[in-house]
Order: sequence, then C-alpha cells, then structure tokens
Amino acid sequence: MIILNIYGGIGNQLFQYSFARLLSEVCHHEVYVNKAGLKLRNDYHGDYLFDLIDKSEVKEINSVFLALLIKVFVKLCKMIGAYQKDEDGDELFNKLITKGLFFSQKRIPQIENINSIDCQKKVLMVDGYYQWPSAMGGQLQSLAKKLRFSSEIQSEFKHMYNMHRGKMVCLHIRRGDYLQFPQLQVCDENYFSKSIVYIKEQVSEAFFIVFSDDIEWVRTNYHLNADVYYFHGDSALDDFLCMTGCDHFIISNSTFSWWAQMLSGKENRIVVSPSKWYQDGRTTDLILENFHIIEC
Repeated sequence: MIILNIYGGIGNQLFQYSFARLLSEVCHHEVYVNKAGLKLRNDYHGDYLFDLIDKSEVKEINSVFLALLIKVFVKLCKMIGAYQKDEDGDELFNKLITKGLFFSQKRIPQIENINSIDCQKKVLMVDGYYQWPSAMGGQLQSLAKKLRFSSEIQSEFKHMYNMHRGKMVCLHIRRGDYLQFPQLQVCDENYFSKSIVYIKEQVSEAFFIVFSDDIEWVRTNYHLNADVYYFHGDSALDDFLCMTGCDHFIISNSTFSWWAQMLSGKENRIVVSPSKWYQDGRTTDLILENFHIIEC
C-alpha cells in the first residue's frame, strides 16, 4: 500500500497525487490518501483533490498520528542539515527509498524516471511536493487524461465559451499567500502586459479571462490593454475548473495555473510562462519546453 500525505493547494495536491498514482503503477500498490496533514500546516486551502479525482481509485484515511510523525521527521532532517545541500538531500532521499519512505523537499527531480524505482517494501510512505514533470514523462499526461471533474463548470463560463470558442485565454494572477513570501513575487504587471502582447500576435480576437485570488485588487490596480473579463468564482475550485476550459494560458509561477493548462487537454494551446519560478535563484522543473517564456 502507498500512504500519501497531502497538503497545500490544488496544484500541490495534484502533483502529490500524481506521483503516488504513478508509483502505484510501478509497484502495483493501492493508494491511501491521508487528509489529516492538510490542516496541520499554515498553507491549508481545502481538500479539493477529492473533487478532481476518481474516488474509486483511492482510499481515504485521516490519520493525525501519521501526519504528525512525518512532520516531525522532516523537521529533524532540516535540523541536521539534510536539506541544505543538494547532494546531501539526494543521498538522504535514496537511502529512505530503500526503507519505503519517499520524502522529498526539492523542487527538481531526485530520480530520472519513476519507472526506475525498485519497490522493496509492501508499505510506502509519500510526503513532498514532487513537482517533477520530467521524471514522470508521458505518464503525467496520460494520468491527466484520466482525471475526472465531479463538479460542474459554472453556466456563466459555459456561455462565454460558446461565444469565444478557440480564442479564450486564461490569465492567472496569483497574489494571496504569495504576498507573504518575497521569493515568490515574480510576476508583475509588466509580465502580464508583455504576455498579452504575445498572445494577441498569435491569436486573432483573443478574449482574456482574468482569474485571481484577489480579483478586485487586480481590477483596480492593473491596467491590461486587452478585451478582458474578470472572473468571480465562488471558490478556488470554481476558478480552477473554468481555467481548464480555456484554449490558451498566461500562467503565473503557480502550480494552480500550471495544472489548469495541463488538464485543459488542448493540444495546440499556447502557454506563456515567466522565465523563473523564484526570486532567490532556485530552479524548477515546471517550465516546459513548449512554453513561451517572458523574462521577469
């Protein structure tokens, strides 16, 4: 069995679930999702994962003990410096795998290919971000096609989709919790303005839909030179589902909009991305080769 400890927002939960699901295909283990870890962190956004996946393919558990145990272990690893240097983190990660423990705090892959994992234990514990599309390869796209939405897209969005089919551009502006972390404040008005110019050059009569966790602030403070509609969803899940229905994407340095473009299923979609994910020099595996990059 695979016990997955989930936390963070929709994007992080989808990466965690994807890694566990792909691991289950390699090791032939069932996935058990532990929801208890969601509320033990200060980045709780809701357990939206269960609105996006086929519940028959996973089992749900709610073990505070397991979540606390993992949290303590990760803190101990940080205290002894196991995550301070890349080579130390990789060495620890590889040692723990042999014990059935998949614990990673790194944003770049610590394995080259998930198919290379040697499943030696009957019980595997998974905790981490696993924002590793290159390690998951084509399996990630295959898994994305299997995800099923149990919630309905708002009728307001369906009407716009019928009017602007093939020309709808998701423009995602992330603020919210990012305001607390200077290293995440990458995308500014200049980035979005340049992105709009590029999309206009590629898509005739492009219709831009702005999604944000601070939509009124964006409407008041950003001056976007485009035909723009400011979307007001009832929840983060509403925003996310409608984002996936768009044809093209201007994403922020956020797994929220990264997954929206992935789940859109549009083969000819244009995805505009910032040139970096962090202000502090950290690298990422999330800027894909088919993205059009705008320098930030």
